[in-house]
Amino acid sequence: MTRFWNSISSITTLAIALFTVVFLGFLVSGAAARAQEPPVLPPPGPTPAPTLPSTTIERPEGPHLPRRLINVIVIDPGHGGADVGVSNGEVQEKDLTLALAQKMRFTLESRLGSTVLLTRDTDMALTNEARSAIANNNQADLLISLHIGQSSNMLDLGSVYIMKDELALGGASPGQPPRLFLPWYLGYRMVLPASRGAAEALRQDLSGVMAPWSLPVRDGPIAVLASASMPAVAVEVGNINNPMSAGALADPAFHGAFAGAVAAAIERYAMMRQAGAF
Repeated sequence: MTRFWNSISSITTLAIALFTVVFLGFLVSGAAARAQEPPVLPPPGPTPAPTLPSTTIERPEGPHLPRRLINVIVIDPGHGGADVGVSNGEVQEKDLTLALAQKMRFTLESRLGSTVLLTRDTDMALTNEARSAIANNNQADLLISLHIGQSSNMLDLGSVYIMKDELALGGASPGQPPRLFLPWYLGYRMVLPASRGAAEALRQDLSGVMAPWSLPVRDGPIAVLASASMPAVAVEVGNINNPMSAGALADPAFHGAFAGAVAAAIERYAMMRQAGAF
């Protein structure tokens, strides 16, 4: 009898062990199956619109010129490298023109929103052809070449120059028909009226900075202007032989006033072009 109950106990123990194993296996397999099930996603909602990059170009505040008229301005700081220009023993023209040009670039870009390029941004030598080529290759709308005046007349404080043209507009000699095509070094003739308009605008605004001197507009055989295919002027600033003028030329405050006057002149020039004045 004892052996019988021992057998029943053993069978019961074995059955409980088998049940435990089967139950645990069921739990494990169920957990694995649930792990492989795809996650339940929330019901679809409205698709948000994609965020596109802004195409608006942020420009400084201030009056902006008509973009089709004054998009690119090239400023040419005269001289450079071994060619120092005029000097009074203390300052040299090549350094003064570069400082003025750099201030002008900052002022014109921030005030007008134009792209402003310098023919040189360091103390380097350039030929006149290379200077005008920079303006031509970048399709500039205006070229301004900067120089410093030197005169024995202490009251002579500079001039605004355009290219001298002794022949008829179009490159023909008297009595001959106009040329259909102009050589590259006569390209200035096609824009000479606009160059004169730019020079007059600069004369008016710069005369206030150079008071009491009123900068005259003159013409001359200015090499850097000869091959420019856009309106182009050369501005001769101050008089290095005049101690007061020489001091002003080296003064950052004068640079700021000069650049502001140039910006105002370009604004008026652009509006005149838009109105068809030239």
